[in-house]
Amino acid sequence: MGQRYPHFTDLGRMLWRWKWSYPFVLAALFVGSPSEPLDLVNTAQWDQADRRDNGTVRIAFVPDAGCLDVVEGKLQGYEYALLEAWEEAIPQKVEWLFARSASEALAWVEVGRADLAAGNIPSFTREGLRTSQPVRVFQWIQWGASDSLRYLNEYPKLAPFLRQSDSLPLAIESTTMWRHIPANEAGWVVPDVYLPALKAHSQPSFRAVPLGEGTFCWMGRTKDSLLIESVDAFLASKRARRIQGFYGRDSYHDDWLKPIELSPFDAYFTDSERFDRYTLTALAYVESRFRSDIVSPAGAVGVMQLIPNTASRLGIEPHQLYEPKRNIQAGLKYLRFLDQYWKQRGVPAENRLPFILASYNTGPTPIARAADQAAKKGWDPTFWTGHVDQVAKGPGAHYARKTLRLATFYRGYVEAIRRAEAPDPARNQWMAVLDRPS
Repeated sequence: MGQRYPHFTDLGRMLWRWKWSYPFVLAALFVGSPSEPLDLVNTAQWDQADRRDNGTVRIAFVPDAGCLDVVEGKLQGYEYALLEAWEEAIPQKVEWLFARSASEALAWVEVGRADLAAGNIPSFTREGLRTSQPVRVFQWIQWGASDSLRYLNEYPKLAPFLRQSDSLPLAIESTTMWRHIPANEAGWVVPDVYLPALKAHSQPSFRAVPLGEGTFCWMGRTKDSLLIESVDAFLASKRARRIQGFYGRDSYHDDWLKPIELSPFDAYFTDSERFDRYTLTALAYVESRFRSDIVSPAGAVGVMQLIPNTASRLGIEPHQLYEPKRNIQAGLKYLRFLDQYWKQRGVPAENRLPFILASYNTGPTPIARAADQAAKKGWDPTFWTGHVDQVAKGPGAHYARKTLRLATFYRGYVEAIRRAEAPDPARNQWMAVLDRPS
């Protein structure tokens, strides 16, 4: 006998055959389809002389105190954590640009170099720019009694302080980040979130004088409305609220007045002529979190995680791998070996770093095999991004990507802070034109 069905028409029989799919159809109706990606053709506006990938959002980020700090190699900070979570929530690629001041970040957005300004950006009105919902609400304070208000250079002149300037004149200082203000210098206008660190480094007689409520936000161009709407939707999410709760704890604060130190081994990472300190620091952090006593399941030892047999071939005795200086020397020797290996395979010096980092993790043979496969598929075996990385999808590629990203943050963090320490008078005059009060 044939297969038995209830007495239906042909259409009924077809529906009966597909009855297993009904729960999935109902789920799709109630749950809905995935949200559409941002239409960045409408949000990112660039001229033909400076065309960029419409799938990239560029953030002009000020790594001021509390926004981003590096503690024993780890990136932390309230606005950094929010931005990183937002980056993970959107389908577009995000590129981070590091600005020395709020005014520089806003100027980059105005001229189209960046799409979003973040990092202690105050909520205020400026023609052509649009603010997000507040990312932080706080109280402005005057730190220590003074007959004037000490104010950051290259920071928007906010209306409440301009109105107060008759009784308490604004003294525009050369400092462009709050992380550089002297804790024992009275009169500074600061957010009250900095009070724990200031109290720890100042005279007991200093008191905080309330000046009024303030908010920080992120800012984009007015015409890039979808971008700001995406930010606002994220800031209202549960994940954003969890981050706000973590960094809002009374017990949490960074002692950001201490000197910048990326790692305990900064002095060792500056000796290499071929590899910059940021890449070496990132590699050591990813490998060991800077621990000299750690041994991996595979037997790799110390800060740079060297296999004893490899170290022996490089002239380093296995027991010396527990000494940070000798371990780092061995790591540098192995990196130079990998550099020569990829040089012999025809990879130009400017393209070589991701090949070297991926090989450091897996050994050069798997990456060389991926390069050969990329060549067979028509890609350039001497170029990583968009070519060899299309084949090398394993742990080596992930390792290279993670290390390079961390090095980018280390570099941006340190260099932006250093630029903030050395104001340029000519630059300040240019900023003053853009930093017009509203």
